[in-house]
Amino acid sequence: MPDILGDKLALTKEDLIKPGLFPSYRALKQKLWRDKDLDWGMKRLSYGGNCRRLLVDYDSLPKRYQEKIPDPRLPEHPLDAYYKTDMQAVKYYNDYQYPDKSYLLPETIEELIINASVLTALVKLESARVAERLIKGNTSSRGVIGTLYTDVHNFQSYLLKNHNIQHSLNSSLKRFKGQFKAFKTQSYYGIIKDPEGKSRRNGLKRDDATNQLLRNLLAGRTHKPTATEVANEYEAFLAGYIDIINKDTGEVYSSSNYKAISARTITMFLSTWDSKIGTDAKRMGSDRQPLVQQYIPSHGFEMPTMGGSMISIDDRQPPFHYNNNRDRMWWYIGIDLASEAIVAWAYGKSKKELILNFYKNMVANHNNWGFELPAEVECESSLNSSFTNTFLQDGAMFEHVTMFRNIARSKRIERFFRELRYDPNFEKSRIGWLARPHAKDESNQEGPNKITVIPYDTLVKQCFQDIIKWNNMPKKGTKISRFDYYKKTQNPDLVKTNYKSFIQHLGTKRETSCHAGLTSTVNSI
Repeated sequence: MPDILGDKLALTKEDLIKPGLFPSYRALKQKLWRDKDLDWGMKRLSYGGNCRRLLVDYDSLPKRYQEKIPDPRLPEHPLDAYYKTDMQAVKYYNDYQYPDKSYLLPETIEELIINASVLTALVKLESARVAERLIKGNTSSRGVIGTLYTDVHNFQSYLLKNHNIQHSLNSSLKRFKGQFKAFKTQSYYGIIKDPEGKSRRNGLKRDDATNQLLRNLLAGRTHKPTATEVANEYEAFLAGYIDIINKDTGEVYSSSNYKAISARTITMFLSTWDSKIGTDAKRMGSDRQPLVQQYIPSHGFEMPTMGGSMISIDDRQPPFHYNNNRDRMWWYIGIDLASEAIVAWAYGKSKKELILNFYKNMVANHNNWGFELPAEVECESSLNSSFTNTFLQDGAMFEHVTMFRNIARSKRIERFFRELRYDPNFEKSRIGWLARPHAKDESNQEGPNKITVIPYDTLVKQCFQDIIKWNNMPKKGTKISRFDYYKKTQNPDLVKTNYKSFIQHLGTKRETSCHAGLTSTVNSI
């Protein structure tokens, strides 16, 4: 690394003996010996030997060598020589008050100080470049602003590296020119957004009645207007060109009760979270999932540790077509949350035939294994709500039933379904696998392969193979298989299964062969 000795920059032999410069110490000595009596050429600053280092004057190197050894005396960036925190800007922005005597926010003050400091450095750089042109006989400053625009945005990486900050000057050349001009003509005041606080005053004009009117303008219609359209209609309403009717009361709104506000204030209000959640709920149509994903936070699940404590159930369609009509089969799956084992299932070509078959399978499986039915079940309401007054009421088939509307993230089983679909150990590696049309992960998006139809019976076999493989895989965080964990950790507090409480709803009726004067029937699973 070059050393600075007074006004000289000294290079050692280690700095010069490297590929692209001098291949050896002998070559370096020969070059210095040939140039020692010349008025130009490489010059020593000190001879080597007797515990002294050989030092060479950096400024005497040919330009081709200097390009390969950066000069540490030069600034890392053109703005580096001019940039420093503008203390006058610090004082100005901390003291600045809006007309209503309120102060700038702390984060706004910090942003403005950085921008003003960079712009101050930029003004000095502009003066230096114009002066350099004048020295060379060029009196035109045309094109200088373009170089300043490039430099100021290249300066971002330098600021981040050396000062851990970044400016927020406009990235558009046209707008940057306006911002730079405003700073040069109006100084620190010129780069404050809304320095008179007009938007703040407009915001104060909005009362509850105005807010409700704006929400109704956006939501109460058949098409989806933009916030700008709402602002234009509000302005027309104030001018008396249109009437607005309250759909709840039939009242015609009186424009004399409302004040003029800017289009920006309306747009900003309608984009706030508490406004959007109401209007979006009316405007998103029948598909609730985008609304759910945007406004309802994800759940955190505390997992049970004893088998049979809680089962999570839901329907799914394996991502395969079983005929040329692109139909997909349906499965209803139940997963014990403590062990992660699949303990109940049913399948078919439509949803209608699934639900009762699923609960029958759950009862049969637990009876065959010698276990009691789970204490708690979580499920979605679309298929199960019709049984809330029969076997899905608390204490009938399960001690407790938790039922959700169609919110995928509410049920823990959805996490396991994702693994079944996207894990190469299961469905994703199979022929005919279908990607989701709008998958977030690129690896899960649709590829160029043509869709392959898989026979229905083959799909049934594949799904049962996946259930067996799933149950034989280790439970996460253990070395024991999921199903073995389920068997060995059965909750000792499970109540004895009361078959009479649900057999009448799940059982199949058949007439008996015994007659005692009355026709009798029995129920069986």
